[in-house]
Amino acid sequence: WGRSSVETFEGMLRGIGKRSTGSVFAPVGTRDYSSFITRIRQANPQALYIALTGDDGTAFLRQAAQFRLFERMPVVTETVDMLFTRPAGDAAIGLVGGSRYTFMLDNPANAAFVQRFRSELNEFPDTYDGEQWQACEVLATAVRKAGRTDTEAVVAALRDLEMSSIKGPLKIRACDGQAEQAGLVVRVNRRDGLPHPVPEVIATYAPAEATPVCRAANFA
Repeated sequence: WGRSSVETFEGMLRGIGKRSTGSVFAPVGTRDYSSFITRIRQANPQALYIALTGDDGTAFLRQAAQFRLFERMPVVTETVDMLFTRPAGDAAIGLVGGSRYTFMLDNPANAAFVQRFRSELNEFPDTYDGEQWQACEVLATAVRKAGRTDTEAVVAALRDLEMSSIKGPLKIRACDGQAEQAGLVVRVNRRDGLPHPVPEVIATYAPAEATPVCRAANFA
């Protein structure tokens, strides 16, 4: 995943006439990133792209903060989720990346979902909580549209299904079953009244900008 992410990112850079100044790959489970961060500081790039999550991402963010890396350059990543930013605390502030879902989305459906989630689990929903809830919403809407639950009827109902979800308007296109919906870019910030830094939406892209054409896996 990390290497393919870097390869894709570098390809997109070339597409806009930019180039990477280099890359470093840390083994999974690395706890001491000091040597890698030193190499990054020496390269002094205009910005840093990372493909890390879980404990690896948390460890990197904490040590990057110790080296004041965020003060030297913007740090961006493929997907921001609280799985690794929440344990990092304030060390994650300033991280920018894509997001499949953030509980900070401002719409009535999401507000109701967040309230229900917190009342039952006493925490804020993360990326995959919102993703799975939306998936259940899509399936339930298709079942209601079909009027029954057998597989063929539900699959037929999913084709060109349009609905409003916790992430806003959504369409399941008939050609390949891909969900067309807005793409989000978030930045991790500290907000008053919240127990930890959270991913706030800083840019929203229309479905046509965020979704490859039918049966394509990328924008190449």
